[in-house]
Amino acid sequence: MGKKNAFKNRTRDRIMTVMNKVRKTNIIIYILIILKGFIIGIANIIPGVSGGTVALILNIYKRMITSIGNLSFSTIKAIIKLFSFRKKHFYDFKKEMMRVDAPFLVLLLIGAAAAIIIFSNLITILLETRHDITYGFFFGLILVSIVIPFSKIKNKSFKVFLSILIGIILIIALSFVISDEQQISNAKTANEMSMASQAIGIDIDIGKLIMMFLTGILVTSAMILPGISGSFIALVMGQYFLLLQAVSERDLLILGIFAIGGLIGLKFFAKVMNYLFKKCHDVFMAFISGLVLGSLWIMWPFKNTFI
Repeated sequence: MGKKNAFKNRTRDRIMTVMNKVRKTNIIIYILIILKGFIIGIANIIPGVSGGTVALILNIYKRMITSIGNLSFSTIKAIIKLFSFRKKHFYDFKKEMMRVDAPFLVLLLIGAAAAIIIFSNLITILLETRHDITYGFFFGLILVSIVIPFSKIKNKSFKVFLSILIGIILIIALSFVISDEQQISNAKTANEMSMASQAIGIDIDIGKLIMMFLTGILVTSAMILPGISGSFIALVMGQYFLLLQAVSERDLLILGIFAIGGLIGLKFFAKVMNYLFKKCHDVFMAFISGLVLGSLWIMWPFKNTFI
């Protein structure tokens, strides 16, 4: 009897030890996901730096777009039904969250949101006072990591190298659509006009709200595409400084409209990306490699650009 009890105790202790190790491992994994989201958030604030590129470097890109692409009306339905407090709906909710890999996505968003809230003012200051150093850091980070997307290409054919070239040309051409100085001037002017209107009591009109909605769609779509910066798109659309101001001042109207557009853009674009990954993996990865290579031109730190 004593031997049986001793065996049970040893078995129980071993199980508890394994469970504690699993818990510690999970906590470390969760912290790492939040930190990765934090880095992506910082990247998304800086014009020319792509959050998608950073996600690719951190080896979470495919998981991220798969998780976003899996979000559907059934996800919203499961969340709403959870508030009925029925046991069946709780299990349905849990099953749906596992299907869309929600824990990963939520932790990533927590990290990114924290970075944007904490660093929105600091990044503006760094771009004003330490422009070359700030861009130089991200330039070096992407330069040494360029092999990551290229290494995922299995068959390096003519189509692959053509796709790389197209990606490079697309990003460089985009940078010439409007000069850095003009982008910044337009964005600052739009923001100053908005601030002046609010100062004399003029409400934000429907046109501005529609523009912010469209900005949300395009910016968040660009955020998950390596090589194209969401902040760069916001800058071109003249909404960059308005967004930074909205984050700093907790302007819920502007941020809410932007978020609604962003969710629509993310959902649609993630579906497209998942389709391309499945149907033409090598060509698509080559195109992404080209976008990342082309982004080095945009991030070259020694331009005469001062924000």
